[in-house]
Amino acid sequence: MHISPLHSLPLLLALLPAALCNNPHYGSGNGSGNQGPNNTNAPYPSYIYPPIEQIRYTLAQETFLIDAKDWSGLDAVYTVDAVANFTALGAGVWNGRAAIIANEQKALGAIARGTHQLATSRILINPGNFSEATVLSSYQFTHFDAIQNSTAQHVVASWTSYTDLWVDTGDYSAGGPSSWRVKNRQAVLVGSADWKIGA
Repeated sequence: MHISPLHSLPLLLALLPAALCNNPHYGSGNGSGNQGPNNTNAPYPSYIYPPIEQIRYTLAQETFLIDAKDWSGLDAVYTVDAVANFTALGAGVWNGRAAIIANEQKALGAIARGTHQLATSRILINPGNFSEATVLSSYQFTHFDAIQNSTAQHVVASWTSYTDLWVDTGDYSAGGPSSWRVKNRQAVLVGSADWKIGA
């Protein structure tokens, strides 16, 4: 008996959740919170984004966390043993998540108003190791500061590119939908601008 593709579609849709749940990359997939990806015991969200979407989420979430000065939230961005090289930005090489977050807080904590914007990103999952990804991303940071009794505004903008190594930690304990973290980050300053408005 011939079964047309349209007739088989409901069957395929019915089988798809089971197929995804049995994917070894995502663990048992029962959605019960008992077991996370890669057979870890980390909390397991009811819906698992594909790896590339998890990385995109964290890239975007990082900008909101920094602008909100939610420094503890950056635990969901970096691995414990991460290395961040911000030498090109006038900082240095920071080793370990705690040092990275402490230095970011020191550098950005005093800024009253600023926005980080993720411009573009290119994510490549390592074909030889699906738990690693190389990520190239571009950012713009704009800092606004009132001057001259608030009659003018000082604006500083910078454009930066990051080359990152991301890894899948299998850890969802931060509460978000992503278990991917930055393990190594190399920053390059593309350019900057400094101007006054209304002076």
